[in-house]
Amino acid sequence: NNGIEQIGLNISFQRQHVCPIIYLDEYFKLIENRSITIQQIKEEVLTIFKKSMHSEEADMTDFILNKDYMLRNIYYSVVNKERNQHLLQNCPHCEVLDLAVLFRCCIKNSSSRSSFLIYNNHMETFGVSIKDLYDAAYKNTLKLFGCDIDNLSSLIKDMGGDIIDVSLKDDPIVVSNHDKMEGASLIMYSQIFENLSQKLNADLYILPSSIHELIILKADAAEANELKEIVHSVNMTLDKEDFLSDSIYRYDKDSGLIIIPS
Repeated sequence: NNGIEQIGLNISFQRQHVCPIIYLDEYFKLIENRSITIQQIKEEVLTIFKKSMHSEEADMTDFILNKDYMLRNIYYSVVNKERNQHLLQNCPHCEVLDLAVLFRCCIKNSSSRSSFLIYNNHMETFGVSIKDLYDAAYKNTLKLFGCDIDNLSSLIKDMGGDIIDVSLKDDPIVVSNHDKMEGASLIMYSQIFENLSQKLNADLYILPSSIHELIILKADAAEANELKEIVHSVNMTLDKEDFLSDSIYRYDKDSGLIIIPS
């Protein structure tokens, strides 16, 4: 995401379709700090590989290579369009506002969840169109991960943090999914914002605080320029891979449309 490249080690046997990618960047940092030896890294990588061979994912090859399985587990993944131009050349996607909507396939078992990104070659292999992926993701994303709506102040208190005073008239609302991972994909469900705007009897501002959540507040809670500054300030503190957008969005209660205000 966002042009970040990592060095990964992929170990597999012939005819093995599911295998782990072990990312090595953190190990390089530990070596530079002399916190770990090469031998310790070798042993740890080997342990991870051996565990993966006995995991439930390793036994799911027949399902993952099955078109029906894929379509039942496709979900939305929203990223910044401008920062992912190279990735978008190789992946089916839709454009929404200044975002790109990618598709991932969820692999879930009794103890963990993983996923893989859908590339153009997957479309060819399974004989599906972007519309097929879009329709399946729309059906699946809410069903797979749900939707949580909470007050921002309550969430911060639950996390043991301090409330940040940004001079807003109302307590902002946080929209994410149950896992709090890639929850910004819920921007694809206009009914969420329709329900909130009806409840608040107002147009809404939608702040893309990261790829994991959206912050919602009434349109009269602050000026657009002030909100843009807030989003930009928050983005400066994020890990690069969590950045979604420096824009803010506005939901119009009457038209049901989400736009980027001028």
